[in-house]
Amino acid sequence: MPRIQAIAIAFQLSAASLCLAQTVDIKGVVKDAAGMGIPGVVLKLEKTAFQATSGADGSFTLNDKSSAIPARNGVVRPARLSASVEQGSLWIQVPEKGNVAVTAFGMGGKELSTLRLKMDAGANAIPLPHRGQGLVFYRIQANGHEVMTRSLILSANGTADAIPTSTSASTAAAAKAPLAKRALTGASAFKDILAADKSGFLKYRLAVSSPTATGLEVRMVASAGAVKDGDGNEYETVKIGNQVWTAEHLRATKYADGTAIPKVADQAGWANRATPAFCYYNGMSNPDSIKRFGALYNWHVINTKKLAPEGWHIPSETDWMALQNAMIAGGFNFDGTATGNKIGKSMAAMTDWMASAKAGAIGNDQSKNNKSGFSGVPTGFRDQGGNFTSMGARCIMHSSNNKENTFGYFADLDNTSETLRYSDDWMSMGFLVRLVKN
Repeated sequence: MPRIQAIAIAFQLSAASLCLAQTVDIKGVVKDAAGMGIPGVVLKLEKTAFQATSGADGSFTLNDKSSAIPARNGVVRPARLSASVEQGSLWIQVPEKGNVAVTAFGMGGKELSTLRLKMDAGANAIPLPHRGQGLVFYRIQANGHEVMTRSLILSANGTADAIPTSTSASTAAAAKAPLAKRALTGASAFKDILAADKSGFLKYRLAVSSPTATGLEVRMVASAGAVKDGDGNEYETVKIGNQVWTAEHLRATKYADGTAIPKVADQAGWANRATPAFCYYNGMSNPDSIKRFGALYNWHVINTKKLAPEGWHIPSETDWMALQNAMIAGGFNFDGTATGNKIGKSMAAMTDWMASAKAGAIGNDQSKNNKSGFSGVPTGFRDQGGNFTSMGARCIMHSSNNKENTFGYFADLDNTSETLRYSDDWMSMGFLVRLVKN
């Protein structure tokens, strides 16, 4: 029997709903850039929906009593669809019982397999649907919602994140083991995102790996207002030095004058294209995902000079260098020095990056990222051949400059690096867009 078919049968037998019986008791304090406590901040665990508001001194406690979605038949229902890879299994938390589609993609965006399952509300565990070596992305779709996660398999024999070598009864039993027992084998039993929100400040997101974390310090950055694109989408902005930048990736489907930007999803239509086009990474369609990861544009869109709304523009090399210099002078180097370009961590978001063992790299201890509020999310990019690659590893943003009318310049954040890099590549490449105020 083909392996994928065998796995699909095993999924249907073993994808049982599991009760989340953990005790959640997370404590911390919210502060501004000056270290003063911020009262009235709404804090929420995105997956489990526990919610609290910071007190007069900025302190907060998130626990089981603050669940926004009550338990049903003893099972805590997560607030939204979520997924993670742990110890050879794909864990999917489903808010409501229903059909779930799991699609595996390779680094180049090629579809490797698709499975359709029925899952109960709560946590469900299934073996990873793809065994091949390398980085594999999983798109999970349920009830009109979509999330993505990934696994890295280093050897053909499998690692801690590889799929089991068989689908025996013992494997199925292991997949259905309670989270507490899985924790004893070294798997993380708790993964959530702590989100903080208050008017006048940029939204904040931090990955939390312990259900009883204490002493968390949430540092919120003041907002510089908002700006709208040609679609009417609103973006947060942040002041860094003397510049004001958008703090989110652009996701406009129209130019500022309301004219539609051509959307090109197919690989052949994108490859070496010499006219404007945009797309979403790997055909992403969920509105929440698009808001978070933004859209990818080729440089020909930038060259129309119609993308930015009035009063704003696509950053030039001069703008990017001014940002870099202001951040270095402002103490945003990861080591606190005022010389050398080591500002990557301060520009990168605190979530979604692949891990790195290199000290000072963006992927190393992501809780220390995003000191500036720039919030660079690693969407990856689309190459000149139309392939998608590097989600979780790269955040590449266009510059308005070009080289020899053949290459477009860009600014680049990399999970393994501590710097903001500036380089050039083919104009047909699909990169992210940030705006800077005139």
